[in-house]
Amino acid sequence: MRNWLFLLSLLVLSLAGCVGQAEPQPTQLPTAIPPGEQSAIGDWAISFSHEFPADAWAVGTHRYQFFVHCPIIATEVIEAGVAAEESVYFRLAGLSTGILAPINLTEIQAGQKTTAVITFLGVTEHVAEMAAENCDALVRWDDKPPQVMTMGDVFIP
Repeated sequence: MRNWLFLLSLLVLSLAGCVGQAEPQPTQLPTAIPPGEQSAIGDWAISFSHEFPADAWAVGTHRYQFFVHCPIIATEVIEAGVAAEESVYFRLAGLSTGILAPINLTEIQAGQKTTAVITFLGVTEHVAEMAAENCDALVRWDDKPPQVMTMGDVFIP
């Protein structure tokens, strides 16, 4: 259970789409950016995505879940040491218009193009590459069976 909660702290969830436009433009997943002198150790990321079918959303309330199995990402709880002055948050986000955009939507239109995205942010290049090799992600909505999410390239956001 602790591993699951920790994974939630690493996940950013976005349902991407363009609201209110006559011709919705798909949100593109970032491509790999070659390492440069300016890239810091924890600047890397990896995303998993799933494009929902056109008929996935009808008018009403819908529920969705993510399942992530990533054995290389773990945390350690210790008794001694210096605790953070602020609270530590385990987060699961909501709707936005881009995979790295702030949460900025509370609803979508029926039939709108949508994509589920989970992104591991702020990791080292090595951890991002290991996640690409060892992690699996699924998305499930309403009463539909879980669907495998496609892994993107390791990138620098």
